[in-house]
Amino acid sequence: MATYAGGSGTSADPYQIATWEHLWNVRDNLTDEFVLVNDLNERTNGYDKYAADDANLGDGFRPIGNFNDPAIFEGVFDGNGHEIADINIDGTRLSKNTGIFAAVSGEIKNLSVSNASIVSNTSAGVLCAALGLGGTVENCFVSGTIQSSGIAGGLFGVTAQSSFTFKNCWANVDIEGYDGNNPTTVGGLGGELAYGDVVNCYAVGRVTSSATNVGGLIGNRNESTSPTITDCYFDTQTTTQSVGVGDGSDSGTTGLTTSEMTGNDASTNMGAFDFSSVYAVSIDSSVDIKQDAYPYLEQASRAAQLRSQDGVFGVDVTDWYDFDELRNAQSAPFTLQNDLTPTTAGYSDVAGGGANTGDGFEPIQQFDGRLDGDPAVVLIDLERVL
Repeated sequence: MATYAGGSGTSADPYQIATWEHLWNVRDNLTDEFVLVNDLNERTNGYDKYAADDANLGDGFRPIGNFNDPAIFEGVFDGNGHEIADINIDGTRLSKNTGIFAAVSGEIKNLSVSNASIVSNTSAGVLCAALGLGGTVENCFVSGTIQSSGIAGGLFGVTAQSSFTFKNCWANVDIEGYDGNNPTTVGGLGGELAYGDVVNCYAVGRVTSSATNVGGLIGNRNESTSPTITDCYFDTQTTTQSVGVGDGSDSGTTGLTTSEMTGNDASTNMGAFDFSSVYAVSIDSSVDIKQDAYPYLEQASRAAQLRSQDGVFGVDVTDWYDFDELRNAQSAPFTLQNDLTPTTAGYSDVAGGGANTGDGFEPIQQFDGRLDGDPAVVLIDLERVL
């Protein structure tokens, strides 16, 4: 019997996923409901066995389900604002649809997948390779790399059957399509949109292939089945693509430059998005954002989305005031640029014996980010009991 951190698999009491083994076990309960209760990364229990590049005879994490009914995932997977990071999936040995989920006809929401490495010779997408009858993917973000000789997209590979909806999702995945047994079809968000709807999504990862079906957002759009794209965007500079859809109508897609899609300019140029409760702008005046960045989803991991963009996320600590921000940006990476001593700016206000009405430095109750202190030192006057 499959084990989880808790729950019974119902909507009121979903199975709880806290380790890589729990995620692996989802394949044993494909019609049930799940909630991620912990970030999964290379430091999480079970990584070497289930998700490292040499796990499972070199296959890495083996995709959940396949497209042969009843092995399609038909349940609900709620990322709960958490992140799945550092996952490796190589589907070439088994020639299997490649992604965390091989086939989906259920619901996936509120999830970030970052720094994924995917290799495939069939259909591939970081989150899901193929989509079946019905279902939704909403409020999801993916980043990483894909190498594929088949159909590939940053978020999904192919919508193989009708009535599937992607809403409020974005992808920062570098995709390389290479010649194999079949011509590649490659898109920044999705490979082939044969059915279904894509709404309020965007893509920014680099997309390269020798094939003709290559788009900044979608590789191929099957006009005969009338799939829809509504209010979606792609970065013409970072994707290196001038069209949103490689083969098929470009309707519903808009190509923008990086500057037009970052910072406060995003809310103007991507005006169809809901910037009140779904997306949020990323501006360099924020505590932990070093430069204007792409919009992030409120319901997915903010840290994962910002971390995927080079040079954006983190705090350079040069004085005591910067150091004190650890309590306000707890998931961010902090880097000490120099020693912090009694002569460094902010010492008397933050860390000296007279700071905080004589208590000295106020302890940080919880810190989930990363502090790189090498080779700096920090001298703090602590009077209170920790």
